[in-house]
Amino acid sequence: MIKKTLFIIPIFLFLGCSTKEVTHSENLTALSWHYKIYKDLQNSNLDQADEDFISLEAEHPSSIYIKTDLLNLFLAHMQNKEYDLANFYLNEYEKRYAGAKEIPWIEYQKIKLNFLKYDNA
Repeated sequence: MIKKTLFIIPIFLFLGCSTKEVTHSENLTALSWHYKIYKDLQNSNLDQADEDFISLEAEHPSSIYIKTDLLNLFLAHMQNKEYDLANFYLNEYEKRYAGAKEIPWIEYQKIKLNFLKYDNA
């Protein structure tokens, strides 16, 4: 019995301590997050792009890439017919970065989103 136990314990230790593949991305640069979001959008992986955008905002709140990524996520969600998320990203862009010249375009996009949302309901 003792020999069996001594034989089984190293196996469990080996299995318990084995390395696991973890795709944990912390402490990336703002540019790395931007590229990661871009790749997610190219692969039509919008959920991962949203998560990566949240990470970009959390780690680099004053990044110059946030402005571009907000618009990219808005357009990607609009093309994917996820109008509520598209509207969310457009509102965030308007709050943070919209100038006086961009307000008419943003208002037009909001009307367009509401029309498309109603049209596809």
